[in-house]
Amino acid sequence: MTHTDLWAPLDWPGFGGVTLAALLFLCVTPLLAGAVDAIVGGGGLLQLPAMLLVNPGGAVVHSLATSKMVGLVGTSAAVVTFARKTPLDWKAVGQMAATTFPASVAGAAVASALPKSVLNTVVLCALVIVGLHT
Repeated sequence: MTHTDLWAPLDWPGFGGVTLAALLFLCVTPLLAGAVDAIVGGGGLLQLPAMLLVNPGGAVVHSLATSKMVGLVGTSAAVVTFARKTPLDWKAVGQMAATTFPASVAGAAVASALPKSVLNTVVLCALVIVGLHT
């Protein structure tokens, strides 16, 4: 493999011409994001921009959905680990989940209904604001 092979688009089915370097970047970034999440939270602030950088012309809603699914899996694993070591008030957990799930569905519906240009602006502003806050 030569240096130029890293920057040549892959012809693998379903990869949409992503380069090997971009694919490696997308594999390393979630590891770093997971470490950040475990320490202080906010790993999505690394992962979402990475996905948007690799696929700049792609639909932002797809990058958001992918990032949220990764966050769901990571948070679920953290909850299971935490629940094994600490007694939880499962009634409170259920109430929070019952509130959070419909709100996340509504947020996804709004994100998919917004025009691409508006969603791009909203996501960029939200990343900057949350990044500064964090």
